[in-house]
Amino acid sequence: MERSTSNALLILLWGGRVEPTIVLAHQLNPAAVVCLVSRDRTNPPVGVLRRVLPQAVIPDPVEVDPYRTAATLDALEEARRRFPDLRPIVSVTSATVPMTVAGYEMARHWGCPAYYINTRGGEVLDLTRPDEPDPLRMTVKVDTYVRIHGLEPIPPEQATPYATTPETRQAAALKLARGGRPAVEVLAWLRGTGAAPQETAAQGAKHKVWPGHFTAAHRGVLQMLEAHGVIRHVRFSARQVSFEIPQPGEGEFLRGDWLEQYVLAVGQELRARRVFYDCAAGVRLRSGAAEREVDFIATFRGMVLIAGCKAVKRPWKKAYLDELGAVAKILGGDYVTRLYITDGVRTPPSPGRSDPFPAFAQQAAQQRAVIVTGDDLPRLDEVLQREVERPTYPPR
Repeated sequence: MERSTSNALLILLWGGRVEPTIVLAHQLNPAAVVCLVSRDRTNPPVGVLRRVLPQAVIPDPVEVDPYRTAATLDALEEARRRFPDLRPIVSVTSATVPMTVAGYEMARHWGCPAYYINTRGGEVLDLTRPDEPDPLRMTVKVDTYVRIHGLEPIPPEQATPYATTPETRQAAALKLARGGRPAVEVLAWLRGTGAAPQETAAQGAKHKVWPGHFTAAHRGVLQMLEAHGVIRHVRFSARQVSFEIPQPGEGEFLRGDWLEQYVLAVGQELRARRVFYDCAAGVRLRSGAAEREVDFIATFRGMVLIAGCKAVKRPWKKAYLDELGAVAKILGGDYVTRLYITDGVRTPPSPGRSDPFPAFAQQAAQQRAVIVTGDDLPRLDEVLQREVERPTYPPR
């Protein structure tokens, strides 16, 4: 794939797929871009291109008949006449078949590439050299990706006070996520969903009943949290436990921030292994007057993966999937890989109650979201890498 594009003219044959088209334009960074747009398509991505490439010359789009090869050939010739001193590159990634044929033939005539992005296979094809594909190395930062979609990252709010360091909280989050059922149950108990539901994981001294079915493994989870400074002054007395939450930040950590921090830690590990190019957690976005938040976002091969992270008593609620779907819609729709990550585990329903999980799983499938339960958390790195390499719901 060509890299020196300071004097390039990128001619985009556009028939509907926005994301790969825009990402290719961002990667090539041409001096000018001409959009030849299928006449039966609306909202060509010219506005987005102008935001992504503010230094490039990008005239208004040119409509072509999507099923008349001659019409596209004429439009290609005219595009080059407008920029005779620039070196042409043709993109056919989102074109109709007749438009693609025209782009291929003209690229061969000009001796220039005709690029097609195979997102599923992770490669860039130059149709004029079909036996020499390049790996897809589209490098897009998270901030750049969201701005491509007309969104503005919102600066983080004032930090909550902590007694612990980010490193110790991350270490505690890793152990909680990999601590199995005892960790899940202790966290639920700390959040007030166990023996003393009137209490919460707020700052200050606590006195709670230690559940009779808790084992030495549960006690070890509490002691691990004390060792990392998330709680302190733990004292066991008969069936009572007293402890202290040192600062509001540790309370937020126990209420659910630990899960988001764990997912970020795994994402950073995958970034170091070059599975992801960039990742971030707790990203707030502004779209017009509306605000959205994505718990985790990662970019790879010019695409994006998002996750909603919920450490709650009742994790199988459709509203959580709707939140995830709303964020995916503004970041690329079905081009976005989606995960719903929770520390919740499947348990037998109470007598007389139905199991909410089957209906939730069906709703997740309809929303193209992969569910990651508390039982899956220890192997989250494998799940994320699989969804990059062999997604359950491929982009379309």
